[in-house]
Amino acid sequence: MSDEPKQPTDVLAILKAWLKEHGYDGLCEPTIECGCGVDELPGCCSGWILQYCQPAYLREVKPGEWRYMTPDWEPGKEEEWDE
Repeated sequence: MSDEPKQPTDVLAILKAWLKEHGYDGLCEPTIECGCGVDELPGCCSGWILQYCQPAYLREVKPGEWRYMTPDWEPGKEEEWDE
């Protein structure tokens, strides 16, 4: 018997473990502004839509407004905060 921790064997558990291992907070589908946290998966992600999801971080896109966004996300002009 090995003393190593048991590895996940179902796809959802493997996906959750990979996201956590790499520091992601969840998944998002940026073209339709859909996102969910690792512990919420599969959440709204069901059927065909899951194939378009990307690893995401939970980011504050406006004061008090949080969304799951891809690592390359930067605020656009319409999303810039008033200072």
